[in-house]
Amino acid sequence: MSTPPDPAVPSPRPAREQRALDLAMRVGVALGVIGLVMTAVIVVLYLIGATTPGTWAYAVAMLAPLGFGLILVTLVVVAVRRRRSSIGATQPADPGQPTP
Repeated sequence: MSTPPDPAVPSPRPAREQRALDLAMRVGVALGVIGLVMTAVIVVLYLIGATTPGTWAYAVAMLAPLGFGLILVTLVVVAVRRRRSSIGATQPADPGQPTP
């Protein structure tokens, strides 16, 4: 007689997906912060009348919207997965039977 699998033990796939989403969120935040800091540096240099920074500074400043976009996509993916899991958990097993 074999024992049924323990339902309290999650499968490794969702944990791997969760780690990927966590990594995407951390990368997005890091890119956003780096971009915002460089944007502040560019503005300060402009205000004090220093020479115009190179093209590389503007390219680094463009990391801010890239990071915020990655954060937005990650949040949408998390919300869709949570909604799907909550919908699947609330539906009755047999649609022909009334729920108590």
